[in-house]
Amino acid sequence: MKSNLLVRIFVVFILACGVYSVAQDSSTTNITGGGTTNKIPRFTGAHAIGNSIMKQAGTTIDIAGGVSATGAISGAGVSSTSTITAGGVISGASDVDASGNVNVTGYVNSQSFVEAAGEVYAGTNVYALGNVEASYVYGDAEVSTPAVYSSYNKTAGEGWFQNPGSGLGIGASDTDGTQVIQTQCLAGSGIEIASFNSSSAEVFQVDCAGDTFAAGSKSAVVPLKNGKMVAVYSQESPQVWFEDFGSSNLVGGVATVQLESKYAQLVNTKLPYHVFLTPNGDCHGLYVVQKDQNSFEVRELGGGQSSIGFDYRISALRNGYEKLRLEPAKLATLQKTSKTEERPQAHQPPAAPKR
Repeated sequence: MKSNLLVRIFVVFILACGVYSVAQDSSTTNITGGGTTNKIPRFTGAHAIGNSIMKQAGTTIDIAGGVSATGAISGAGVSSTSTITAGGVISGASDVDASGNVNVTGYVNSQSFVEAAGEVYAGTNVYALGNVEASYVYGDAEVSTPAVYSSYNKTAGEGWFQNPGSGLGIGASDTDGTQVIQTQCLAGSGIEIASFNSSSAEVFQVDCAGDTFAAGSKSAVVPLKNGKMVAVYSQESPQVWFEDFGSSNLVGGVATVQLESKYAQLVNTKLPYHVFLTPNGDCHGLYVVQKDQNSFEVRELGGGQSSIGFDYRISALRNGYEKLRLEPAKLATLQKTSKTEERPQAHQPPAAPKR
């Protein structure tokens, strides 16, 4: 009797455990477990949960490890203490980060393009086969991409690249012969490119009209026969002169020289221009009788009748620049608004990881 009672109790216990197990797996059964507020949970067993490496703050998801996707990574906020890697796009509606940026202590690597309406930060490299587009782009080691579009202050149309190390500032190369570094002046006037020395004094500029100005000399670098490169310098003048050179011949002491047609289109020959003559043979000397818009006449001094060759050099004012002479230089001012110390504290670049 006692034996039968024990058997019945055992059977009831087994059935109760089975019902309990079914109840635990039921969709109507609540699952509870340890966890931290705003931490996204993960299953640590069939019926147990714990903390994952992700947490949510508002609309932003913060991931303690790396973020990897074969497609796109897109959101209002993406952050990683390691790397963000995507086979597609890394993009953000605002900045991409826990506080709004692509902000990693490792590197950003995309087989497509990286885009943020706000900022892109990386403790090492920012790499993309496509373009990198953001209001501010920072790579502690390298930014490698076909194109970087950055305007720190979009209202002022201001861009800023800062090299924190002692190596290359900006490097670019191409493999198909297209533009390497390209800028576009969207204003009707003003300065498009300006370079400054360590004392913040401007040393070079290109304005929106295409005029260039240099505080130093302008030169070309050409090779000698032994391969050594040497500098040859441009000639400077208080006015904008275009020059041409040529040769002709006196016939019976007279010659009429026609200006080369393409050269004549570049200069204003309605204004006085200069002609310098050098005879290539024995004669009494040469002089210019008259000049017009298309030609000038050369004669031998003293009514000579020589038939010899001579060289000439013409210097005429460039069309559209006739009134310029020793114009005051309009220098650019080094913009201070993009210096790191003036940026909001919440947007400081992450420290580079220790190697």
